[in-house]
Amino acid sequence: MEMSELSTARELWGWPVEALDRLRELTVQAWAGEISLEQWREQDAAERAGMPEVDREEISALRLKWIEDQPEDVPDDVRHVLMTRLADLVQTAPADDELWQYLESFTELLNDPEMQRPGTREKLRARRFRIESWLTRADGGVDVQSGLPWELIAQFRVVDEPGVGPVPQHVDAARRLALQQAPESDRKRAHLLVGERQHNMADVTAEMNQHILTWLPTKLRDAAAEDEDFGPVLADQLAIWTDPRVQRLLMAETAGGWPVALRDAQV
Repeated sequence: MEMSELSTARELWGWPVEALDRLRELTVQAWAGEISLEQWREQDAAERAGMPEVDREEISALRLKWIEDQPEDVPDDVRHVLMTRLADLVQTAPADDELWQYLESFTELLNDPEMQRPGTREKLRARRFRIESWLTRADGGVDVQSGLPWELIAQFRVVDEPGVGPVPQHVDAARRLALQQAPESDRKRAHLLVGERQHNMADVTAEMNQHILTWLPTKLRDAAAEDEDFGPVLADQLAIWTDPRVQRLLMAETAGGWPVALRDAQV
């Protein structure tokens, strides 16, 4: 199939070119921040509904062929329009996994010495920023501070500390524990997303807050390990500590920064 033939066609693989142009407009609006990611996905799906199935590999291979060997009988502006339409034919609004792939690609491009031309880095940064905003959207499930899934961080909302009992965690402490125990894939994604924002100050603050919270019961636990006279005092302390009313108080004390759904999680 020749580019010169397709460049003037009113349909491509059974798709009206007007529909493909509308898909392109949605893509432009989404990257510009004029519509949300969810709006892009919904409207993209609506435009594609009822359209013929296409062989994505065939179309992608054709685009690659024309990228590597540009036909000389088609003007550049016409070729650009056709290549864009073919791209929209096979590329739907991205799912979250695809957004992570985009993030990795744009990060690599920003680190490429050949991409240092004026204006190029600004465009790449803008694209990367848009991807970050999509991944950390309110319903995306990713924590903007750590880059980790909230589902993983939530596992450390309350931690059972030996000799003390259930200890509600300040959010930075939970982030630190989650990062330590996260699968390699999640740690890689977190580093891609937040990079140097995972700094030592957050660790220091988290450790200090948790130390303040548990200072007395841990002090009594350690004292009881060395002096049996402290055993009864420790038992009284733990009875108070594990009282549901005290636990609710501790949950409230550590609620700052946690998503609403996790602030009052069950102990």
